[in-house]
Amino acid sequence: MTAARFRALGLVGVGILTVAACGKEIGRIPLRDQGAGETTVQATPGKPLALWTSLDVKYTGAFAAHYEVEILQGGAVVGKATCNPLDVSTRLSSKQTSFGDDHTMSWQGKMRCEVALANGGATTVRAKLIVDQRPASLAIRDLSLVVKE
Repeated sequence: MTAARFRALGLVGVGILTVAACGKEIGRIPLRDQGAGETTVQATPGKPLALWTSLDVKYTGAFAAHYEVEILQGGAVVGKATCNPLDVSTRLSSKQTSFGDDHTMSWQGKMRCEVALANGGATTVRAKLIVDQRPASLAIRDLSLVVKE
């Protein structure tokens, strides 16, 4: 095997490990503007729920938003988190452009928040998207909350 082919296979292996390390999507709350939604997932006992965002926005000026997330099991709140879709530790399919005050952002990102669960089973995830700073020009194509394990 040539050195170039060996390096290419190594890069493919790293790419597969990177995607595998991002977890499996078990639920999604589609959001396209400020508002709320929920989804029910089957949680694994002792495994935290990783909260991701599917972000695709275009705006002029300053933009800020956050999710208020509640996790329910058996009708009772068992966890809460506040998550910033612009503050992510991992980005997949990331695209960003800025020309002066005009910005476009698109990515699948793991937000710096998660919720640990003691019990597994049917789990309701409720999310409320709040736009903290709304610029004069804002197009939200997607700002969904994604739940992964």
